[in-house]
Amino acid sequence: MTKSVVRRRRAEPRKPARRLPQADRKRELLAHAKQLFLTLGYHATTTEKITQAAGVSEPVLYRHFDDKKTLFLEVLREIRETTLLNWQGEVARQTDPLAKLHAIAGAYLGSTREHAPDFRVLHRSVVETQDADVASFLRAF
Repeated sequence: MTKSVVRRRRAEPRKPARRLPQADRKRELLAHAKQLFLTLGYHATTTEKITQAAGVSEPVLYRHFDDKKTLFLEVLREIRETTLLNWQGEVARQTDPLAKLHAIAGAYLGSTREHAPDFRVLHRSVVETQDADVASFLRAF
């Protein structure tokens, strides 16, 4: 592909994003961000890449999130909430303490397989981040 073709493609106006309710747009941004954080890591993922993946402008992203770190922490928060709800559901069915422990262990192993991309985001964050807020959040998880 020649440079002139690439320049023309970049110069072409972006198709307007379809109108979504605010909560749906936020979920969509979170999903695209999570995928990019998984594949590229925190540092290589930019707000520009997230908005391009979601097909929106950066001002749209900033209506929902103050900055990339806030968005990243929301992705981590979503992963934590989903994981804990799954584990609580497994434990709630048990009355025996040992059975609860087995249920938690089984749920942990099952969730690491079932939700592998989420756990890769967490593990990559542990290795990659030097941000105190992110590290604190991960320790709390």
